[in-house]
Amino acid sequence: MLMNASALWRKILAAPADKSLKEQYVKALKEEGNPRGEMFEVSERYHTFQSGSYLGKAEALKPRLDELLKPWQTEYQAAGTFWGGKVVLVRAWPIELEISAANFIRHAADIVKTMPLRHLTLKEVSKAPGVFEVPEFKQVATLDASGQPWSLEAIAMLANSGELGSLRWLNLAGCKITEEQVEILAASQTLRCVRMMDLRNNECRDPVDNAGGCGYDWQTGGIVPESIFLPIYGRELEERHGRIEWLHALDYFMKIFPIERYEF
Repeated sequence: MLMNASALWRKILAAPADKSLKEQYVKALKEEGNPRGEMFEVSERYHTFQSGSYLGKAEALKPRLDELLKPWQTEYQAAGTFWGGKVVLVRAWPIELEISAANFIRHAADIVKTMPLRHLTLKEVSKAPGVFEVPEFKQVATLDASGQPWSLEAIAMLANSGELGSLRWLNLAGCKITEEQVEILAASQTLRCVRMMDLRNNECRDPVDNAGGCGYDWQTGGIVPESIFLPIYGRELEERHGRIEWLHALDYFMKIFPIERYEF
């Protein structure tokens, strides 16, 4: 027997990575005659057309999608404002949040009771490095904390957190990261789960395989596997700390770096 939409939503909040629950939720919404069922379906069709060669069909769907999304967006806009942040809808799902570290600490429990959080953009991390000890971090798959200076304390708190089991994507580009800090990241057992770390435009040498460059097949446009290699700094880190998966993001995914966060 299919659960009702309200019960399924509660399950999604507790397990935001479960695609099956989301499919069941949309089905339940449609069976209950809830317009949000149509909202999710139209959103999927829109993005399918948009990512293919059917841009005209995508544009034709846009007015209806905007109409369906409006009350949903208004609801989450209000929630985001209350938390001092901003909720971002991804294919109609409220799964991304932009917020300061201090405000996330303050509202984390309420946030995960309200939205199935998967993608977090944190600001002012060095002002509240204790954010990485918040239990609600367990469901965060991607973290963008780029474009801000990171203190040594914040790096250490990240590297030693016990709450990052779901983290797969980490953007630390343009954060004035030093090689001392990279050494902490490389030694971290916590961050062994991370598959993509962006360390571009920092004070340190970039150790990730993307920094070593790669070649492309002129016929297919795809990356040539044999052309991917770690720069010297990346090899030095692995000599000291063993295999580090986030150094091999380009090789791991065979896609242009940085890898899109919504793939996780």
